[in-house]
Amino acid sequence: MLKLLDKSTILRLSRKEHYVKRFDVCTHLVVMLYAVIMRFDFLQEIITSRKQNPADFIIWGIRLIPSRSTLSDANKRQPEIIFEYIYHDYTLYTGMYFTQTAAKTV
Repeated sequence: MLKLLDKSTILRLSRKEHYVKRFDVCTHLVVMLYAVIMRFDFLQEIITSRKQNPADFIIWGIRLIPSRSTLSDANKRQPEIIFEYIYHDYTLYTGMYFTQTAAKTV
């Protein structure tokens, strides 16, 4: 699923983040997807999981594991409409991708 996400499109949809060095919109999206899949409701659960299973974050492509304050700041900084746009682009792309794949197999 993550391989189908286009990072350049995600970064283009987000507003310019001049002071953000490592925790950009793509990393924020991956952490939030991880939290949803693991059924976490609170930032503290994400941080506890980070400390107990750091390999989980590395598998998802996150080398530098964020702190609680970084996650909190990112949640305040990023408007939720960005994630709506990312979801919309993703569903359009995957719809076209799976339609083309199905046409090739028939």
